[in-house]
This record gives sequence, structure tokens and C-alpha cells, in this order.
Amino acid sequence: SHLFYFQYTFGDIISFRRKCAKTKITYKHFAVYVGTKNLFGQGEDKDIFHRIYKPTDGKYCVFESLTNEGEHAKENYLDKKLTPSSQADIIKHIKVMANETHCGKYDLLLNNCEHLATYVRYGKAYFKQVCDNNIVLCLLVR
Repeated sequence: SHLFYFQYTFGDIISFRRKCAKTKITYKHFAVYVGTKNLFGQGEDKDIFHRIYKPTDGKYCVFESLTNEGEHAKENYLDKKLTPSSQADIIKHIKVMANETHCGKYDLLLNNCEHLATYVRYGKAYFKQVCDNNIVLCLLVR
């Protein structure tokens, strides 16, 4: 069913609840909604762009399908503080970060999914979850 897609527009930040390995601790994973127009040659079924912890094909910043994710919600939490980028700029930001040189390796504190999502939407990378005890606990159980 594609009905839930209508709650998102291009460039929206989407959050997902994720569980830490071997625990009941949850944290938020972030992605950017890119829609089904195949703007990046990613395929119409790949409607989100995000930085992942374990790379596929050596890539950390990838396009994937929202249907493969669990419960999700729009989370443009910085819209009151920052002006979202234009669609043209969001496209530029995604093209830059889809290049592995710019994407870089995943680092929970310095280069994570939230940094990518906020950079793509606002042109600046932010990480508010660093103050979240669950993230600290996740680091300890890895």
C-alpha cells in the first residue's frame, strides 16, 4: 500500500525506532524522503536516502525503500529554527552525499544518519541525540 507516502513530501526527514543489538533499548534512525520519481537513478522503489551503520556494496549513504522499514514518522524537528533548503539545493546535497568520498564512514557521534538527514534538509549537519542516554547505552553494548 502506498497510501502512507502522502504524509511525506520531498526532503522530509523521517524517523524510525530502532533497537540496539541484544537489548530492549531503542533509539531513532533518520532518513530523507526522496519520493518515487527516480531523480537520482536509484529506482522508483527506493524512496528514502540515509546513512547506514553497516555498508552495502561498501556504501554508507544509500537509497532504500520505506516499505522495508518499520513504523515511521515525519520529523522535521529543526524547521522552527532553520529554513529548509529548496528542492534544488536538497537535490544538490543528496548528489554530494551519494558520493562515498563525501559520505564517509558511519560514526555514531561524528557522522551518523541524523547528521546526513539534517545536512540534506537544511545544509547543516546536526546531532541532537548525542544527549540521549539510549545512544550512550547502545555504544556500550556494541
